[in-house]
Amino acid sequence: MFKDKAEAVSEAEAVSEAAAMVLELPSGWEARVWNNCGWCSCVFKKGAEVAKSGDKYYCYFNTIPQCAGQGDSPREALADSLDKAQEAVTKLQKSIRELVE
Repeated sequence: MFKDKAEAVSEAEAVSEAAAMVLELPSGWEARVWNNCGWCSCVFKKGAEVAKSGDKYYCYFNTIPQCAGQGDSPREALADSLDKAQEAVTKLQKSIRELVE
């Protein structure tokens, strides 16, 4: 997550924040710390990522692509988009199962 200047943390604070998140979550989560014009941290597991911004935590799945379809007609574009959406749902369901195992 992006940090503004009021939220700037040191490398040690970012490492500590990530370690605390790992301890709070079920097994298998890994910490990630990096410097991008300020130290940032998150934890990730099987296509999901949790990060803190301010006093809130945010979790998102990065396994789901945008479901944009194409075709030679509006109907074909819709059908292609629906096929891609179904594939995305299948991937999301797999990620959810792996996270709760």
